[in-house]
Amino acid sequence: MQRQIKWFGPILRVLVLVALVMAHVIGLARTASAQGSAGQIVFESNRDGNLEIYIMNPDGSGQTRLTNNPGSDFAPTLSPDGSKIAFWSNRDGNNEVYIMNVDGTGQTNLTNNPADDAFPRFSPDGSKITFHSTRAGNFAIYVMNVDGSNPVRLTNNPISGGDQRPCFSPDGTKIAFDSTLNGNVEIFVMNADGTGQTNVTNNPGFETDPSFSPDGSKIVFNTLTTVEVINVDGTGRTTLASGAHAVFSPDGSKILFVTNRDGNNEIYSMNADGSSQTRITNNPASDEKPHWGATPALSINDVSVVEGNSGTTNAIFTVSLDASYPTPVTVDYATADNTANAGSDYTAKSGTLTFAPGDTSKTITVLVNGNAVNETNETFFVDLSNPVGGILMDAHGIGTIINDDPPEITIADTTISEGNSGTTNRGVRVSLSNPVNFPVTVGYATANGSVNPATAGSDYTAKSGTLTFAPGVLFRDIAVPIVGDVLDEANETFLINLTNPTNATITDNQGVVTIQDDDTATISINDVTVKEGTGGTSNAVFTVTLSALSDLTFQHSGIRSLEFT
Repeated sequence: MQRQIKWFGPILRVLVLVALVMAHVIGLARTASAQGSAGQIVFESNRDGNLEIYIMNPDGSGQTRLTNNPGSDFAPTLSPDGSKIAFWSNRDGNNEVYIMNVDGTGQTNLTNNPADDAFPRFSPDGSKITFHSTRAGNFAIYVMNVDGSNPVRLTNNPISGGDQRPCFSPDGTKIAFDSTLNGNVEIFVMNADGTGQTNVTNNPGFETDPSFSPDGSKIVFNTLTTVEVINVDGTGRTTLASGAHAVFSPDGSKILFVTNRDGNNEIYSMNADGSSQTRITNNPASDEKPHWGATPALSINDVSVVEGNSGTTNAIFTVSLDASYPTPVTVDYATADNTANAGSDYTAKSGTLTFAPGDTSKTITVLVNGNAVNETNETFFVDLSNPVGGILMDAHGIGTIINDDPPEITIADTTISEGNSGTTNRGVRVSLSNPVNFPVTVGYATANGSVNPATAGSDYTAKSGTLTFAPGVLFRDIAVPIVGDVLDEANETFLINLTNPTNATITDNQGVVTIQDDDTATISINDVTVKEGTGGTSNAVFTVTLSALSDLTFQHSGIRSLEFT
């Protein structure tokens, strides 16, 4: 718990102390300077014996201790670019404002005087820090450069308790704070230069710890027992939850707060309307004063380009920030070989990208060399490293060089002798137009023909699968079992269709296979002798005979056809 309870007078001090123990109302104001619902959460916890600064992901994972000293460290806040954390500490004997890198290194005190300096909050552009201090006797709001230089007093409230817990508005033109200027603790807003001090709340209660929404239209704060939200003009006040230390998420959709509803102080999140209250931290210690910062996140896309037969083609990679930020972000990049080789396949490239405030994307152009060689698709990488002012979410871009000189696949039309019995495997040839140094595959499947169709099962065995051409191989045969018979019949056809090629194109996707009948039936007629008779008619019955079974119709010119069944 923070120990800074100096500002009300004996009776009010007691009331505030009780409130701190039971409801934990001395809170954290945040700088809502960037959009985005990811980022990181920093908070204070005594889980390791004394109050230290911790960091975690928005879902509560990755909880990591950042400070470790015999004193106490309080109320951390992330800089707009996510690279720094400001906090206050009593490690040097009195409360001073400190700053450190987001990984906990480089801890440096920014203020150094016998007074109490506390509750630092960054300006939206990261160039200044506002805080409260007793260096002039009573609590007052100050602003200084981010390196601690040029501290300037903004308020001068003579009433006990003064002005405390400031935070900048998202556009940097306003500062919200809590003040005793009207006799009790209320939420005030003033211009960033200290002019135009106006109370937002006005009632006999205790309102403290203001924090702007990312769009600047609302302020979340807490009373002795509840988390409240109000429009910046003082209208629309709404109670959201029991608890304290409330702060908006970077995109304004969530609110973090602290409650002891489960027996000890833990950090919870809820929707901005107070619904879906969910516990984030869970341990026997006290976790308090969270701040949800929008850490700039960098990512690079994957790119595919057709190589061409000559010259060069641009492979254009896009490096993106997850949102617009008010401070610069830089990142290094460099190409790296995978199956493609720098020099022969593409031109190596490296450098540094700089995102000016407001920028969200930059491009990297890599030259890809064309050739007329049949080869597999090849890949190279563009890797990001050494971010300054941001973190790497996807640091690995894959460039795919698509070969536009693939071999051509064809299938031959084939005539196959049927045979008289059993099945015989007959090969149907599939060809590549030229040899290549990589595997080629193609799918195939048989189908009954459309003219004098052969029937799968009785005339041939249906078949499907995948042909693979090993490097250097030009021909592959598909073996199809042909069913033999002794039936004299017309030639029949079935098809072999090619599909789904890899590393090649199909220029003839259908082979016509003709099953040639090898069973010939001859026809003969006998001689007949009949007695003429003396009158009427007598039948002369001729017998026409086939030498073998046939499903053909036989006809002689000028004579009615006969059909044998």
